[in-house]
Amino acid sequence: LTHSAVDAVLEMCTQGLAPGQIDEIHVGVTPHTYNKVLDKIPETAIQSKFSMGYILARALTDGKVTLDTFTEEAIRDTSVLRLAEKVHMDVDPELEEDAEGSHPSKVTVRLKDGRTISGRVDYAKGTAKKWPLTPEELRDKFINCSRRALKEKALLEAAVMIEKLETLVSVAPLCQLLAGNASPNPPIDRE
Repeated sequence: LTHSAVDAVLEMCTQGLAPGQIDEIHVGVTPHTYNKVLDKIPETAIQSKFSMGYILARALTDGKVTLDTFTEEAIRDTSVLRLAEKVHMDVDPELEEDAEGSHPSKVTVRLKDGRTISGRVDYAKGTAKKWPLTPEELRDKFINCSRRALKEKALLEAAVMIEKLETLVSVAPLCQLLAGNASPNPPIDRE
């Protein structure tokens, strides 16, 4: 539910927005998002996954949001928390969700020099039918997430197998890799 707002601020970053320029961030969301997402500074790593202010501050500071964003150590970063305190969320009656996966957000940033910049995203990056991840983005996400559970060699082998999933004779070798077992055999495909 926070992803569309993250995409909006990341787009602003590509246009030169930097954390030090920001006076305040206003995020308009749907009632559903407003009722599910925290509008406060997180006290735990779990809360950080649902804190609009923290997630946007991290996106602005790091230029991305990954699993490392939500560690106990990461949520104690005082510069990120100061930026998170500048984020305010409320319901925007103009925004509506739809059955295609829309969880829209409108982000307005007031800069210290008095200017404002705004961005609206209706479908977050990764919304299957509207803005899907590229094969490269899917691979990168799989590798980034898998590093917490698999050794480098196994996760790279698994990534290759997943990319050829439709052509594999059997998924058993892939399942063994994902279970943390060494690769028993090279992947076999039908082509």
